[in-house]
Amino acid sequence: RIALLASWLGVFAAPAHAADIGAFNQNYARHLVTPAFQKVAVETAKLAQAADDFAGAPSQDGFAALRIAFDSVSDAWMHAEFFATGPLSAEQRAERFEYWPERRNIVDRQLNALLAAPDPKQLTPTEFVHATVSVQGLPALERLLYGDNARQILSAGAEQKARIAVMQAVAHNLELIAREAAVAWEKAGESPAVFSNDPDEALNQAYGDMLTGIQVIADRKVSAVLGKEIDKAHPNMAEQYRSGRSLRNIRANLDTLRAAALGPDGFATLLPPDKAA
Repeated sequence: RIALLASWLGVFAAPAHAADIGAFNQNYARHLVTPAFQKVAVETAKLAQAADDFAGAPSQDGFAALRIAFDSVSDAWMHAEFFATGPLSAEQRAERFEYWPERRNIVDRQLNALLAAPDPKQLTPTEFVHATVSVQGLPALERLLYGDNARQILSAGAEQKARIAVMQAVAHNLELIAREAAVAWEKAGESPAVFSNDPDEALNQAYGDMLTGIQVIADRKVSAVLGKEIDKAHPNMAEQYRSGRSLRNIRANLDTLRAAALGPDGFATLLPPDKAA
């Protein structure tokens, strides 16, 4: 699927026909990108509420609800993560939302250090945004919900309180990042030069994001995991392998890339009629 989609995208490297580039940029922002980030904002708000509900009364049902909310946020993120121009490239939002791939198991080390000595002041929304990016987003939350010690969040004691406090901080931080990105894209859709000096530059940036997305899937999400031979595979390098979402994430990514290329507001609309097929 990746190779086929890449071959389709190669067609668009030719100059587009005389089209209203500004109108294309606005439609792309309004109908493809903005709804994707609005969905992330909605799902992170639900996650933050689930985190608060669990903190108020920890239970097996509440823990299951947190996992469901995590899945919903991850699904929404995989449909938005490759729209990297603009809000996600500012204030390290992309890295804060999902610090992946990681190096040298840094998420585990930083998360364990945070759990060992959680400072309530540093876990407030205004302070947690300044924490190391490795503990601010989905990778840290996945470990809290699916890691080897995840169910300790259901055991009474000091460690439970620490895990709940950090889990809440991460959930509300994700909500903040998503809301900021959604608002920024809503405003950007009003301009024919989205986050750029002119419409042509905006078009090239959006197209570049799409091509980068394909490369990320091929290199990081597939090749790095498979290795050159089966005995050299690296399953623990797969994205969100703890929650069993690795292939699901790739499918979501490809669905969005297909819509960006071939959908009613995608790059295919820039092709002249004789190239449409």
